[in-house]
Amino acid sequence: MPVSVQEQLLLDAFVALVGQEDKAAALQQVIDLACDVTQARRGAAYLRSNAQPSAMAHVGMTDEQLARLSPYPVVSGVRVGDRLAARDAIGALTPAPDDHAAVVVVAAVPIRTRGSTDLGTIYIAGPRSASGFSDVDLRFVEALGHQAGHAIALTPAIAESQDLLERLQVAERLRSHAVQGLRADDPLTAIDRILAVAQSTLSLDLAFVTRLHGSTQSFEFLSQDSNSFGWHPGLEMPADEGYCSYMVAGELPHVVPDCATEPIARRLPVTADARLGAYVGVPITMPDGRLYGGLCAVSHTPEAHLGGVDEEVLHVLSALVSDQLVLLERQDAERVTRLAEIQTLLAPGGLSMVAQPIVELRTGRVCGVEALARFAGHPDGPSGVFSAAAHLGLRTDFELAALSAALDLLPDVPDPLYVSLNASPVTVLDPRFGPLLAAAPADRIVLELTEHIEVPDYDDLIAALDSVRARGIRLAIDDAGSGFASLAHILTLAPDIIKLDIALTHGVDGDPARRALASALVGFAADLGALLIAEGVETHAELTTLRDLGVTCGQGFHLGRPARPATLDLTKTVYVGDERRRSRPWANGHPAAPPDFIPSQRPAV
Repeated sequence: MPVSVQEQLLLDAFVALVGQEDKAAALQQVIDLACDVTQARRGAAYLRSNAQPSAMAHVGMTDEQLARLSPYPVVSGVRVGDRLAARDAIGALTPAPDDHAAVVVVAAVPIRTRGSTDLGTIYIAGPRSASGFSDVDLRFVEALGHQAGHAIALTPAIAESQDLLERLQVAERLRSHAVQGLRADDPLTAIDRILAVAQSTLSLDLAFVTRLHGSTQSFEFLSQDSNSFGWHPGLEMPADEGYCSYMVAGELPHVVPDCATEPIARRLPVTADARLGAYVGVPITMPDGRLYGGLCAVSHTPEAHLGGVDEEVLHVLSALVSDQLVLLERQDAERVTRLAEIQTLLAPGGLSMVAQPIVELRTGRVCGVEALARFAGHPDGPSGVFSAAAHLGLRTDFELAALSAALDLLPDVPDPLYVSLNASPVTVLDPRFGPLLAAAPADRIVLELTEHIEVPDYDDLIAALDSVRARGIRLAIDDAGSGFASLAHILTLAPDIIKLDIALTHGVDGDPARRALASALVGFAADLGALLIAEGVETHAELTTLRDLGVTCGQGFHLGRPARPATLDLTKTVYVGDERRRSRPWANGHPAAPPDFIPSQRPAV
């Protein structure tokens, strides 16, 4: 789930307001955004000095209304959503009785610093919705008041430091890049973007998120390569040996421009071990009030420019990190649920295997079967199960379970027919794979290498396959002509069998392009000394075309549907001749066929 639009607007507002020396212009940005998001017809925002307005901006206000509003003191502590108190506070916005009757809800919220100092007030009135301002609207305006207060309070410090202003302007240019990550569905990407903004804005070497759990501090996310610090994601250390626990306890300042001059930093071994020169850190608090850890940034050298503005920047970003951590926790909980659900499919009765005949297209003789997995009661089918297992890190476990079940089919498959077993490269590289095939009759096994992701290391894969092929097990490459089963892939692995992808088989009889590619693969397989098998043969026209092109074998519904081997008579010949000979009725109502024909449409098993 992406970061909300309102959160993005608050981040935009903060970055835009920080360093804005023209207070009237800053207030105009605030009230424009407040009225735009809440759809208020009018509103005003002002800063006060000595109980009187010092700067003001408005939307939709008359001079008379502004004159009445100007001397009105700030209403400190007005609770957002307390509509009666808010109505009393903003009475100046509704001078005429008729106008007052048209106002369904009015609201006043303070412009307040993080230290709870009231600087002014934001007023909104006249919602366009008959139901008034929603709670979401009011919470947004309250948050905007806090963001405006933080930014306006920081303005004098920024004005005193041109170098700091230039760095924040750089951060503004980077902000659009960061927001793209915040809009992504992946919370991990959003956190990476936030850390990049933190690191660039503060002009430090590294930004990171730590987690405090019990007496341990762990590094959860880091903005870039942190080898120079000796840190990496997942690294743990005692909490009392890191900065984070002291920072959240208030014993270590949020901003340490020179770690060598700070007593706590100076005595901690991590300062020397990681060569820490400067540090900025703020707590990360979850929406339910739990302390998660800290959002921090460090450098190897002291940085005299660091100050309160850098702390405020991290406070804003830590709230966004907190939102993403909530999403990650939700994803983790959902993952645990899905994990429990999918693991039930490996229990007895969850996984079964069927066999689909592989047939010589000229003779109709069955030369082998492909073992295919079936999962009881799963709505997404086998491909959906394997995809879900891969997402949960269980693909290899599921493939090994299917391989084991497929080997159990051998007694029901007549010798010398072979059984083709499916495995991905990752499964072939698993140390459990070799022992699983050790006792199988090698001359009756074909290993069908499936490709769903790119092969990470061909040298390791070739070594593992050589060990298997040395025993006499043959190698097949699945889905030739699509995906990762490219010609270079085939040349590298030099398989015994090449399987023509179903996308090339379908409609090959009526598509010259498909026929040309299939014909090329026939010649390619012949030059390699490999057998070519067409998958997905579903019509007699496809069968005839493929056979005429020189394809040796095929499989598909037209030649035989997947079924339990015990229900198939694999010794009989599949009829591959004239389709018209199927016209004579059988006694049981099935289409006519020669006596030794294996029907392609078997009764349901």
